[in-house]
Amino acid sequence: MKMPGKRLGWIGLAVVAAATQLGTATAAHADETGGAEIVTLGDSYSSNPQVWDPATGQFDGLGETVCSHKPDAWPGQLSRLAGVAGTSDFVDESCSGAALQSDSKYTPALEAKAADKVGAFGPRTKLVTLQFGVNDTWPDENSVTGEVYAHALSNVVAYVKYYAPNAKIVILGYPEMFGPGCVDVLGLGEIPKPDDARDSAHMDHLDTAARQAAQLLGVDFLDVRALTAGHGSCAPDPWVNGLFNRPEYRLGWPFHPTVTGDAVVAQALAAQLGM
Repeated sequence: MKMPGKRLGWIGLAVVAAATQLGTATAAHADETGGAEIVTLGDSYSSNPQVWDPATGQFDGLGETVCSHKPDAWPGQLSRLAGVAGTSDFVDESCSGAALQSDSKYTPALEAKAADKVGAFGPRTKLVTLQFGVNDTWPDENSVTGEVYAHALSNVVAYVKYYAPNAKIVILGYPEMFGPGCVDVLGLGEIPKPDDARDSAHMDHLDTAARQAAQLLGVDFLDVRALTAGHGSCAPDPWVNGLFNRPEYRLGWPFHPTVTGDAVVAQALAAQLGM
């Protein structure tokens, strides 16, 4: 089907803008059979590094922007479900501290550029995931809109659509972090949280903005909060970390997914790919 001239022109401009922003190396796209099957871009809710792993005695840079990837974070679990773990068909450029547009070391464009350098985007690419927003500085919850969110991702999405035309692009939301009126940070018990309404409103707006952005950009949205409902930090069976409340003792980042929480996301994405 022939596309209208204006639409085609817009896509062309968007791809040129994206290529300029990403510093495209066209050689990476010369092979029509190129591209990794799964490409992950996002923040710490994708990379989900450990604060400290007692098995290795290693810290993952508490309070810093790091790009280490825990093997049982959802991208790692998904790569195993897809049979591409440890191969060039799985590219994970997610970094903790990444943000849509704040003054951050890592942004969607920079992560996409890193993925592009290793030839991640091509006709063979099946899935590209985007999980951003929680690290951005918003003036208030009402400033978190679908239009702003979509604008921040528009160049990267246009670029991926052009160079990886067969890929499913999915924007991910965030898990349920705390229940009404309480929070459990250290796994030591529930703590009253009087500002819960404000924080909940912010996460509501962020989830809504991500969903609306997906519609505006013509990509999919995975409602992670719905998948993890009833499993916040104060729940009997929490799927987000305290520091000392997990039996595997891996000292995960507070409010970040447990192995089970990540497994739910990996399985949902695998189902979208027909695995």
